[in-house]
Amino acid sequence: MSHGIDLIDMMLSQKRGLEQSSILISQIAECKQQLEKLNVELESSQTSLTKLERFSLSAVVHSLSGSKDNKRQAEQEAITALESKRAETQKSLQQLKTELSKTETLLSKIDYGEDQILALSQMRPVSQKDDRLKLAIDIAKNHIVIIKIDEAIVTAKSAIEKLEETADYLDAARNLGVTARMGSNVISAFAKHKKLDTAKQVATQAQTLISQFNRELGNLNMPKTGSISLGEFARIVDSFLNDLNTDIHIQTKINKASDQLFFYKQSIIQTIKELRSKQKQEVERSASLEQNWNIFRAED
Repeated sequence: MSHGIDLIDMMLSQKRGLEQSSILISQIAECKQQLEKLNVELESSQTSLTKLERFSLSAVVHSLSGSKDNKRQAEQEAITALESKRAETQKSLQQLKTELSKTETLLSKIDYGEDQILALSQMRPVSQKDDRLKLAIDIAKNHIVIIKIDEAIVTAKSAIEKLEETADYLDAARNLGVTARMGSNVISAFAKHKKLDTAKQVATQAQTLISQFNRELGNLNMPKTGSISLGEFARIVDSFLNDLNTDIHIQTKINKASDQLFFYKQSIIQTIKELRSKQKQEVERSASLEQNWNIFRAED
Protein backbone atom coordinates (compact mmCIF):
# COMPACT_ATOMS: atom_id res chain seq x y z
CA MET A 1 0.00 0.00 0.00
CA SER A 2 2.90 2.35 0.88
CA HIS A 3 4.31 1.92 -2.63
CA GLY A 4 0.94 2.87 -4.13
CA ILE A 5 0.76 6.02 -2.02
CA ASP A 6 4.31 7.05 -2.99
CA LEU A 7 3.49 6.36 -6.63
CA ILE A 8 0.40 8.57 -6.60
CA ASP A 9 2.29 11.31 -4.75
CA MET A 10 5.01 11.27 -7.41
CA MET A 11 2.49 11.25 -10.23
CA LEU A 12 0.54 14.20 -8.83
CA SER A 13 3.78 16.08 -8.15
CA GLN A 14 4.82 15.54 -11.75
CA LYS A 15 1.41 16.65 -12.95
CA ARG A 16 1.62 19.90 -10.98
CA GLY A 17 5.19 20.43 -12.15
CA LEU A 18 4.24 19.94 -15.80
CA GLU A 19 1.31 22.33 -15.42
CA GLN A 20 3.62 24.91 -13.85
CA SER A 21 6.17 24.41 -16.64
CA SER A 22 3.49 24.93 -19.27
CA ILE A 23 2.40 28.19 -17.61
CA LEU A 24 6.00 29.42 -17.33
CA ILE A 25 6.78 28.56 -20.96
CA SER A 26 3.70 30.50 -22.04
CA GLN A 27 4.70 33.49 -19.90
CA ILE A 28 8.25 33.39 -21.28
CA ALA A 29 6.89 33.44 -24.83
CA GLU A 30 4.72 36.45 -23.95
CA CYS A 31 7.73 38.25 -22.43
CA LYS A 32 9.79 37.62 -25.54
CA GLN A 33 7.01 38.99 -27.75
CA GLN A 34 6.73 42.05 -25.53
CA LEU A 35 10.51 42.59 -25.74
CA GLU A 36 10.40 42.38 -29.54
CA LYS A 37 7.59 44.94 -29.60
CA LEU A 38 9.49 47.28 -27.23
CA ASN A 39 12.63 46.98 -29.35
CA VAL A 40 10.66 48.00 -32.45
CA GLU A 41 9.13 50.96 -30.61
CA LEU A 42 12.54 52.00 -29.27
CA GLU A 43 14.10 51.82 -32.71
CA SER A 44 11.29 53.94 -34.13
CA SER A 45 11.58 56.54 -31.35
CA GLN A 46 15.36 56.71 -31.65
CA THR A 47 15.04 57.23 -35.40
CA SER A 48 12.59 60.08 -34.82
CA LEU A 49 14.92 61.65 -32.26
CA THR A 50 17.87 61.42 -34.66
CA LYS A 51 15.87 63.19 -37.35
CA LEU A 52 14.96 66.00 -34.95
CA GLU A 53 18.58 66.46 -33.87
CA ARG A 54 19.71 66.90 -37.48
CA PHE A 55 18.01 70.31 -37.60
CA SER A 56 20.29 73.23 -36.72
CA LEU A 57 18.35 75.39 -34.28
CA SER A 58 20.22 78.50 -35.38
CA ALA A 59 18.92 78.05 -38.89
CA VAL A 60 15.31 77.78 -37.82
CA VAL A 61 12.89 80.52 -36.86
CA HIS A 62 12.79 80.96 -33.07
CA SER A 63 9.14 79.93 -32.76
CA LEU A 64 9.73 76.78 -34.74
CA SER A 65 12.92 75.97 -32.86
CA GLY A 66 10.93 75.96 -29.67
CA SER A 67 8.55 73.49 -31.27
CA LYS A 68 11.47 71.25 -32.28
CA ASP A 69 12.89 71.38 -28.76
CA ASN A 70 9.54 70.29 -27.34
CA LYS A 71 9.27 67.42 -29.79
CA ARG A 72 12.83 66.32 -29.06
CA GLN A 73 12.20 66.38 -25.33
CA ALA A 74 8.98 64.39 -25.76
CA GLU A 75 10.80 61.77 -27.88
CA GLN A 76 13.62 61.53 -25.31
CA GLU A 77 11.11 61.03 -22.50
CA ALA A 78 9.33 58.32 -24.54
CA ILE A 79 12.65 56.56 -25.16
CA THR A 80 13.55 56.70 -21.45
CA ALA A 81 10.16 55.22 -20.55
CA LEU A 82 10.53 52.45 -23.17
CA GLU A 83 14.06 51.60 -21.99
CA SER A 84 12.80 51.38 -18.41
CA LYS A 85 9.95 49.12 -19.46
CA ARG A 86 12.32 46.95 -21.51
CA ALA A 87 14.67 46.58 -18.51
CA GLU A 88 11.73 45.49 -16.34
CA THR A 89 10.56 43.00 -18.97
CA GLN A 90 14.08 41.57 -19.34
CA LYS A 91 14.25 41.17 -15.55
CA SER A 92 10.87 39.39 -15.51
CA LEU A 93 12.02 37.15 -18.36
CA GLN A 94 15.14 36.14 -16.47
CA GLN A 95 13.12 35.42 -13.33
CA LEU A 96 10.71 33.22 -15.32
CA LYS A 97 13.61 31.32 -16.91
CA THR A 98 15.15 30.74 -13.47
CA GLU A 99 11.82 29.49 -12.10
CA LEU A 100 11.36 27.21 -15.12
CA SER A 101 14.86 25.79 -14.62
CA LYS A 102 14.07 25.01 -10.98
CA THR A 103 10.78 23.34 -11.94
CA GLU A 104 12.48 21.22 -14.60
CA THR A 105 15.16 20.19 -12.08
CA LEU A 106 12.47 19.04 -9.64
CA LEU A 107 10.68 17.15 -12.41
CA SER A 108 13.89 15.35 -13.37
CA LYS A 109 14.09 13.96 -9.83
CA ILE A 110 10.63 12.38 -10.03
CA ASP A 111 11.27 8.79 -11.02
CA TYR A 112 8.39 6.48 -11.83
CA GLY A 113 7.18 4.59 -14.87
CA GLU A 114 3.81 4.72 -16.57
CA ASP A 115 3.83 0.92 -16.43
CA GLN A 116 3.75 1.21 -12.64
CA ILE A 117 0.69 3.47 -12.82
CA LEU A 118 -0.92 1.01 -15.24
CA ALA A 119 -0.23 -1.87 -12.84
CA LEU A 120 -1.73 0.13 -9.97
CA SER A 121 -4.84 0.93 -12.05
CA GLN A 122 -5.41 -2.80 -12.54
CA MET A 123 -5.18 -3.68 -8.84
CA ARG A 124 -8.19 -4.66 -6.75
CA PRO A 125 -8.52 -3.54 -3.10
CA VAL A 126 -8.13 -6.43 -0.66
CA SER A 127 -10.71 -4.88 1.64
CA GLN A 128 -13.76 -2.78 0.85
CA LYS A 129 -12.74 -0.60 3.83
CA ASP A 130 -9.42 0.30 2.22
CA ASP A 131 -10.64 3.66 0.94
CA ARG A 132 -7.19 5.08 0.38
CA LEU A 133 -6.11 2.23 -1.89
CA LYS A 134 -9.37 2.47 -3.81
CA LEU A 135 -8.78 6.19 -4.31
CA ALA A 136 -5.20 5.53 -5.44
CA ILE A 137 -6.50 3.00 -7.98
CA ASP A 138 -9.16 5.46 -9.21
CA ILE A 139 -6.51 8.18 -9.66
CA ALA A 140 -4.28 5.75 -11.57
CA LYS A 141 -7.18 4.68 -13.82
CA ASN A 142 -8.14 8.30 -14.46
CA HIS A 143 -4.52 9.13 -15.35
CA ILE A 144 -4.29 6.22 -17.80
CA VAL A 145 -7.60 7.19 -19.48
CA ILE A 146 -6.45 10.79 -20.01
CA ILE A 147 -3.19 9.54 -21.55
CA LYS A 148 -5.07 7.12 -23.83
CA ILE A 149 -7.39 9.91 -24.98
CA ASP A 150 -4.39 12.10 -25.82
CA GLU A 151 -2.80 9.25 -27.78
CA ALA A 152 -6.05 8.57 -29.67
CA ILE A 153 -6.42 12.24 -30.64
CA VAL A 154 -2.84 12.33 -31.95
CA THR A 155 -3.49 9.21 -34.04
CA ALA A 156 -6.77 10.66 -35.34
CA LYS A 157 -5.08 13.88 -36.43
CA SER A 158 -2.38 11.89 -38.25
CA ALA A 159 -5.10 9.86 -40.02
CA ILE A 160 -6.88 13.06 -41.08
CA GLU A 161 -3.62 14.41 -42.54
CA LYS A 162 -3.20 11.23 -44.61
CA LEU A 163 -6.83 11.37 -45.77
CA GLU A 164 -6.34 14.98 -46.87
CA GLU A 165 -3.11 14.05 -48.65
CA THR A 166 -4.91 11.20 -50.44
CA ALA A 167 -7.70 13.58 -51.46
CA ASP A 168 -5.11 16.02 -52.86
CA TYR A 169 -3.62 13.32 -55.07
CA LEU A 170 -7.08 12.30 -56.26
CA ASP A 171 -7.92 15.93 -57.09
CA ALA A 172 -4.66 16.22 -59.03
CA ALA A 173 -5.51 13.04 -60.96
CA ARG A 174 -9.04 14.34 -61.67
CA ASN A 175 -7.64 17.59 -63.04
CA LEU A 176 -5.22 15.66 -65.25
CA GLY A 177 -8.24 13.84 -66.67
CA VAL A 178 -9.61 17.17 -67.83
CA THR A 179 -6.23 18.03 -69.36
CA ALA A 180 -6.14 14.70 -71.16
CA ARG A 181 -9.43 15.41 -72.90
CA MET A 182 -7.94 18.70 -74.11
CA GLY A 183 -4.83 17.06 -75.59
CA SER A 184 -1.44 15.63 -74.51
CA ASN A 185 -3.14 12.33 -73.72
CA VAL A 186 0.00 10.18 -73.29
CA ILE A 187 1.83 12.55 -70.96
CA SER A 188 -1.32 13.30 -68.97
CA ALA A 189 -2.18 9.60 -68.74
CA PHE A 190 1.26 8.79 -67.33
CA ALA A 191 1.06 11.64 -64.79
CA LYS A 192 -2.48 10.67 -63.86
CA HIS A 193 -1.51 7.06 -63.23
CA LYS A 194 1.34 8.22 -60.98
CA LYS A 195 -1.04 10.41 -58.96
CA LEU A 196 -3.55 7.58 -58.58
CA ASP A 197 -0.87 5.11 -57.53
CA THR A 198 0.46 7.56 -54.93
CA ALA A 199 -3.09 8.16 -53.70
CA LYS A 200 -3.45 4.42 -53.20
CA GLN A 201 -0.18 4.25 -51.21
CA VAL A 202 -1.12 7.19 -48.97
CA ALA A 203 -4.60 5.71 -48.47
CA THR A 204 -2.90 2.53 -47.21
CA GLN A 205 -1.05 4.65 -44.63
CA ALA A 206 -4.33 6.30 -43.66
CA GLN A 207 -5.95 2.89 -43.27
CA THR A 208 -3.15 1.75 -40.94
CA LEU A 209 -3.65 4.85 -38.79
CA ILE A 210 -7.44 4.42 -38.76
CA SER A 211 -7.02 0.79 -37.67
CA GLN A 212 -4.74 1.96 -34.84
CA PHE A 213 -7.27 4.67 -33.97
CA ASN A 214 -10.06 2.08 -33.79
CA ARG A 215 -7.99 -0.07 -31.44
CA GLU A 216 -7.40 2.95 -29.21
CA LEU A 217 -11.13 3.76 -29.24
CA GLY A 218 -11.82 0.15 -28.24
CA ASN A 219 -9.47 0.53 -25.27
CA LEU A 220 -11.55 3.55 -24.23
CA ASN A 221 -14.83 1.63 -24.71
CA MET A 222 -15.88 4.00 -27.48
CA PRO A 223 -17.51 3.04 -30.82
CA LYS A 224 -15.14 2.58 -33.73
CA THR A 225 -15.03 4.82 -36.78
CA GLY A 226 -15.22 3.57 -40.38
CA SER A 227 -12.45 1.93 -42.41
CA ILE A 228 -11.21 2.88 -45.86
CA SER A 229 -12.06 0.51 -48.68
CA LEU A 230 -8.63 0.08 -50.24
CA GLY A 231 -10.17 -2.22 -52.83
CA GLU A 232 -11.88 0.82 -54.36
CA PHE A 233 -8.53 2.55 -54.85
CA ALA A 234 -7.02 -0.61 -56.33
CA ARG A 235 -9.95 -0.88 -58.77
CA ILE A 236 -9.49 2.73 -59.86
CA VAL A 237 -5.79 2.19 -60.63
CA ASP A 238 -6.38 -1.19 -62.32
CA SER A 239 -9.24 0.15 -64.43
CA PHE A 240 -7.07 3.02 -65.59
CA LEU A 241 -4.20 0.70 -66.54
CA ASN A 242 -6.48 -1.75 -68.38
CA ASP A 243 -8.13 0.84 -70.57
CA LEU A 244 -6.72 4.35 -70.99
CA ASN A 245 -9.83 5.35 -72.94
CA THR A 246 -12.27 4.95 -70.07
CA ASP A 247 -11.40 8.33 -68.59
CA ILE A 248 -15.00 9.36 -67.90
CA HIS A 249 -15.55 6.11 -66.01
CA ILE A 250 -12.34 6.69 -64.01
CA GLN A 251 -13.36 10.27 -63.23
CA THR A 252 -16.63 8.97 -61.80
CA LYS A 253 -14.75 6.51 -59.59
CA ILE A 254 -12.36 9.24 -58.44
CA ASN A 255 -15.32 11.42 -57.48
CA LYS A 256 -16.82 8.52 -55.53
CA ALA A 257 -13.52 7.84 -53.74
CA SER A 258 -13.16 11.56 -52.88
CA ASP A 259 -16.65 11.55 -51.38
CA GLN A 260 -15.73 8.51 -49.29
CA LEU A 261 -12.57 10.24 -48.03
CA PHE A 262 -14.62 13.27 -47.02
CA PHE A 263 -17.03 11.00 -45.13
CA TYR A 264 -14.17 9.23 -43.30
CA LYS A 265 -12.60 12.57 -42.42
CA GLN A 266 -15.86 14.00 -41.04
CA SER A 267 -16.44 10.80 -39.07
CA ILE A 268 -13.01 11.08 -37.43
CA ILE A 269 -13.49 14.81 -36.72
CA GLN A 270 -16.76 14.00 -34.95
CA THR A 271 -15.04 11.28 -32.93
CA ILE A 272 -12.31 13.73 -31.92
CA LYS A 273 -15.04 16.05 -30.60
CA GLU A 274 -16.43 13.17 -28.54
CA LEU A 275 -12.94 12.37 -27.27
CA ARG A 276 -12.38 15.96 -26.21
CA SER A 277 -15.71 15.93 -24.38
CA LYS A 278 -14.70 12.71 -22.59
CA GLN A 279 -11.29 14.22 -21.86
CA LYS A 280 -12.88 17.29 -20.28
CA GLN A 281 -14.97 15.07 -18.01
CA GLU A 282 -11.91 13.03 -16.99
CA VAL A 283 -9.85 16.16 -16.29
CA GLU A 284 -12.66 17.53 -14.09
CA ARG A 285 -12.83 14.17 -12.32
CA SER A 286 -9.05 14.24 -11.94
CA ALA A 287 -9.26 17.54 -10.04
CA SER A 288 -11.88 16.08 -7.70
CA LEU A 289 -9.84 12.91 -7.10
CA GLU A 290 -6.71 14.95 -6.43
CA GLN A 291 -8.58 17.09 -3.92
CA ASN A 292 -9.75 13.96 -2.07
CA TRP A 293 -6.21 12.60 -2.13
CA ASN A 294 -4.84 15.79 -0.59
CA ILE A 295 -7.41 15.45 2.22
CA PHE A 296 -6.23 11.89 2.88
CA ARG A 297 -2.58 12.95 2.88
CA ALA A 298 -3.30 15.85 5.26
CA GLU A 299 -4.63 13.30 7.75
CA ASP A 300 -1.37 11.32 7.74
